[in-house]
Amino acid sequence: MVRIISSGDNSLPFGTPWVTATINPVMIVPFAEALCGETTEGVILPSLMESWEIKPEESVIIMNVRKGVKFHDGSDLTAEVVEWNFKMSQDSGYLNPGIAKVEAIGDYQIAVWMNGYLNNCLNILASHAFSLCSMENFIKNGETYAGENPVGTGPFKFNNKKIGISITYDRFDNYWQEGKPYLDNIEYVFITDVMTQNVAMMSATSDAADVIGVSSAEQMALLRDDPNLTLNLLPIGPTIMMPSGINKDSPWNKLEVRQALAWALDREAICEARGFGIFTPATQFVGEGYKGRLPDEEVAGTLGYDPVKARALLASAGYPNGFSSELFGTTSVDRETVVAIQNMLTDIGIDCEISFPEAGASTNLTQNGWEGVFFGMARAQASITTLYRRFIDPGFTYNVSIYRPDTDEFRDLYALSRSTPEMEHSIMQELSRIIRDDMIVIPIYDTYEAYVIRNNVHDSGHTKYGATTIYLPQDMWRSK
Repeated sequence: MVRIISSGDNSLPFGTPWVTATINPVMIVPFAEALCGETTEGVILPSLMESWEIKPEESVIIMNVRKGVKFHDGSDLTAEVVEWNFKMSQDSGYLNPGIAKVEAIGDYQIAVWMNGYLNNCLNILASHAFSLCSMENFIKNGETYAGENPVGTGPFKFNNKKIGISITYDRFDNYWQEGKPYLDNIEYVFITDVMTQNVAMMSATSDAADVIGVSSAEQMALLRDDPNLTLNLLPIGPTIMMPSGINKDSPWNKLEVRQALAWALDREAICEARGFGIFTPATQFVGEGYKGRLPDEEVAGTLGYDPVKARALLASAGYPNGFSSELFGTTSVDRETVVAIQNMLTDIGIDCEISFPEAGASTNLTQNGWEGVFFGMARAQASITTLYRRFIDPGFTYNVSIYRPDTDEFRDLYALSRSTPEMEHSIMQELSRIIRDDMIVIPIYDTYEAYVIRNNVHDSGHTKYGATTIYLPQDMWRSK
């Protein structure tokens, strides 16, 4: 068995991926699979989709569904089942609006029609939001049962869920990859308290945890020092501030106010106090090594710490005495950093009340809107257009309160970034400049996707596979 710590919420039904993926997609990984996978370099790997042909001129992908794949309930994976899963996603409102429809055109062949060619179409389909669950289980037993009793094609089948405590999965003996999985069981243990997480990871008992995803540099540094654990890091871009700039009546709608926020942040001090030698001050929206990254000499001097300048910007925006606002941080963020930022904003006259909404409430805010500033992460992915979509897509229903330019020129540039046969670096850079100049989001420090893994757990694939795939439970094994 391998035990994986999660700080998410397992109280909601998770057997229907088109619902669960917006809450905690990691719970889907053991039992359900997407049509394809994605590495951190952006390489698309076949999975339930055995092969494919992209026809850009027709805005369609023809996919061949793998034959002989069984769901845990014994039902067969067919093109009809794939079409049904995508229709459920579309009916739920979660299907990417770039996808027009998914249609079975043979027993084991489907067509994915796009609303105009998308250069990240396969990256989208690698997401666990589009993992497949059993149509037979859903139709036979109903939505409630299917939600609480997940049935997929994955290497592990659902065993048991204890709300707030654990989810256990058992090996699926009829898994389509012969000889896999190697483990008999996977268990997610749900722990939100950081100290309790650390104790579980550093324990020498048989109940010790084996894997944890970590966002706090302090926790990374502590666990890194344990000789039985290995810290795996992948640079992914900056932690950011997201002001509610789209709200016309909000102070954050004014560019000078967003600029004041940028100049109020002492990034060096934050990293010195809370970076633990891992985090470094961020200079721009796109992380090192990703398309759209601007030359260092271009961004030099565009961000810095100058509270006097910040106060002057507030005054020019009509707020010489400042104003009151809210500052949101999710449960996974470093709270001391959020408090430090609160103090820096107070210093220039912006008094913020802090709140840390739970995962579900945080998702609700990002999808339905907030007033104030959200402390979040601009997580870059190999499909860099996915990053831009989350933050500047004019029609995307996520991070909805972020300012988006309302010009034809911007909309045309954004559409071009998604429709060129390749993800053009120069076009992505132009979008980065717009994000910087309009202060759509404000970078604070560069961070990592980090997983701490016990030394005798091997080949999980954490940091080797993109955020869509996350890791490969079928390949994971344990030595003594």
